[in-house]
Amino acid sequence: MRAITSVAWGRIEMADLPEPLPGAGQIRVRQEASGIGAGDVLMAAGRPWIARPAFAAMLRPPILGRDVVGVVDAVGPGVTGFAVGDRVLGEGPHAWAGAVVLDVGSAAHLDPGIPAEAAAALPVSGVTALQALRMANVRTGSRLVVVGASGGVGHLAVQLGVHVGADVTAVCSAAHHARMRELGASAALDYRDVHWTDRGPWDAVLDLAGERPVAACLASLSPDGVYVSSAGTNGGPVLGPLPRLLGVALRGRFDRRATVLSASPRTEDLATVAEHVRTGAVVPWISRVVAPEDVHEALDAHPGGKQVVSFSGARSPHAG
Repeated sequence: MRAITSVAWGRIEMADLPEPLPGAGQIRVRQEASGIGAGDVLMAAGRPWIARPAFAAMLRPPILGRDVVGVVDAVGPGVTGFAVGDRVLGEGPHAWAGAVVLDVGSAAHLDPGIPAEAAAALPVSGVTALQALRMANVRTGSRLVVVGASGGVGHLAVQLGVHVGADVTAVCSAAHHARMRELGASAALDYRDVHWTDRGPWDAVLDLAGERPVAACLASLSPDGVYVSSAGTNGGPVLGPLPRLLGVALRGRFDRRATVLSASPRTEDLATVAEHVRTGAVVPWISRVVAPEDVHEALDAHPGGKQVVSFSGARSPHAG
């Protein structure tokens, strides 16, 4: 099978590799499309440097990617609920390849009417957005601010927040403000001109950028507000977001309002985000679709929304 492999930090190549075989409790999926997320970009580049030993262990075999959308073509021993021919989505390692093995607990059925490229935005980014809003206790009437709203997770979090009845403010560059309002945000702030921490009180903060001081973030909350952090810029290329996230985690031991985002694939959550797409409550913003041999172009780009690598031949330099 053809696969996108990491041959050195910052260097990827196409390779022909043996197809994997599903083990007990696993299915093999003939891949149609896979999202290109921030985590994929960082792993390909080997950033932060402190994470390289962990990345190296994860890249065995050295195939990148985590989003899976396709059709089951083999099932392992003990599998129930999935059969050959089922269309599925899921999250698992080594996804940028013609065939991918998934644990059944990390997969869900996918409606045949949902395009593969749209579904490819959901396994990592969609589930992360859903679980983040759950951690932040977002509900009807919540004042929610999504910082980094134009990214793969952020634009889905905006729509999921709107869907549950929250009043959503999107923080991103001005170039994406019109898109954020189309997705339902009641307001959009340019992070370069306005400190969102000065516009509280917020009932929920999903911080996907990590640029404002933690103290200021917490001070912007309402009495029952929750701050969920997933990023940071203070560790540079060596430590990346780790210093900030460790600081938030330590703060959270004494202040229940502070928490670090942790997300994991669950069949129920995969099914939920897929159903929201089927009904039109959530519309993935697919900014670019590339062929496997052109993934390097996407790794260097930051167009907003979600970029996708297609394994079924579909390609668009700038999809809607």
